[in-house]
Formats: sequence, structure tokens, C-alpha cells
Amino acid sequence: MKYSVRINLVVFILLFIASGCAAPDKSGSFSDSWHKKVAGTYNGVMSGGYGDSEVTTVLKTSGDGEITGSYSYSEGATTSEGKIGGCKIKSILRLACRWKNSSAEGSVFFTFNSDVTGFGAKWGQKGAELSNNWTGKK
Repeated sequence: MKYSVRINLVVFILLFIASGCAAPDKSGSFSDSWHKKVAGTYNGVMSGGYGDSEVTTVLKTSGDGEITGSYSYSEGATTSEGKIGGCKIKSILRLACRWKNSSAEGSVFFTFNSDVTGFGAKWGQKGAELSNNWTGKK
């Protein structure tokens, strides 16, 4: 009987993890609404072909769950701005989006920390590998 309960518990845990369900939050309960907490202003660093730049990323969530945003960064005396859209939840705390500015576009893959107060991301131009870093903290 003991072994049967253990096996059932192990199978349940493995199936739960494989299904991509949400991890427990601080209260110990399971929630898949982490993406509702991404809204806010994040300050960080973006790396690219011209080195590292300070970046401000603003993410917004709509009532229907759509995530959009904007970003701005400085390259010397020039400030560049762009839009973030087409976001899709890929798994727990992971979000794939598109970015676009006046001269280029591409993809960004955000990975948020467990309390959704910061992220690390990889980004790249359309058709290129996501090899540049992008960070942010609320």
C-alpha cells in the first residue's frame, strides 16, 4: 500500500511538471496568473553591436491578457525608442515577444524572476540568433 501511494504521488508530480502548470507562489498555492504581474517599468542594460546601453522597458497588460510595451535606450547622445508586441506566453515566467524600432525589428525572449520584479532576456534582429542580453528590474 505504501509503495502504491508513493508511485501515484511520483507519477502525479511528473505529469504536473510535464504539463507546464504554474509553480507555487509564496503562499504555497498554484497560480498561472504570473503574467498579470509583468506590467511596470523596468530599468536595466541592453547589449548589442555598439556595446551596453541603459534601457528602460515598460510592459503593459490589457484586460484580455495581451502584453505590449515599449523601450528606450541611449547610444551616446542619441535616444532610441521602440515597441514591444506580439507577446506569447511560452511557459512559466517565460515570454516571447517581437520588438520594432524605426530602423530594425526582431524577437526577444524574456525570463522573469519568481516574484516578477525583474527579467533577463535574449534578443536579436529578425532572422538572427537571439544572442544579445537585455535585463530589467522594477
